[in-house]
Formats: sequence, structure tokens, C-alpha cells
Amino acid sequence: MFDIPTDPPEPYRWVERRITPHPVRTQIEPIRLENGGSDGLPRTYILCAGSEGPAPFKVLAKRIRNDPTWRYRELPTGHDAMVTMPEETAALLIEAAES
Repeated sequence: MFDIPTDPPEPYRWVERRITPHPVRTQIEPIRLENGGSDGLPRTYILCAGSEGPAPFKVLAKRIRNDPTWRYRELPTGHDAMVTMPEETAALLIEAAES
């Protein structure tokens, strides 16, 4: 889901040329984590809260928001934050990586 404006600026056109279908197996195939999995690792959830977006993201965000094992952040943009707010998105990813 990528909301392209009617007359998109160049960043949207750049991304649109590179969009490919997302493999469904990444959403349905279980994974097995070894050596304790993600236990004890810092986790960050970034909700792109500026659009209606897919309901599952908001349901998950509501569950995670008050979970002390997660760092919760929001960006006031849609799902295409890497195009609409690239600096802010990069800053949150760097923050997550450094934690």
C-alpha cells in the first residue's frame, strides 16, 4: 500500500519505479529463533500515525504502546514515511539501532 499523489514529486516517482510485490510468506511462515530469540534485545515499534492505514498496525500499536519491553514511537505521516519524512524516519531507525 503506497499512496501516490495525483501529481507526485520526484521522490514518489523514484519509489514507484522500484515497488515490487511483498512476499506473502514473510507474513504467514513461522520462524524459529535460536539462543533465546529476541529475549532481552531492545525492541522499537514505529507507528506511522498520519493516515488511516491498515487496521492491524494500529491494533498492534495499541498493544505495544504500554508494554515496557518495547520502545514506542510515532511519525505523523502515512505508511510511506521513508518518502514523506525521510530525515525523521532515519533518526528513529538510528535511535533504535543505537539502543
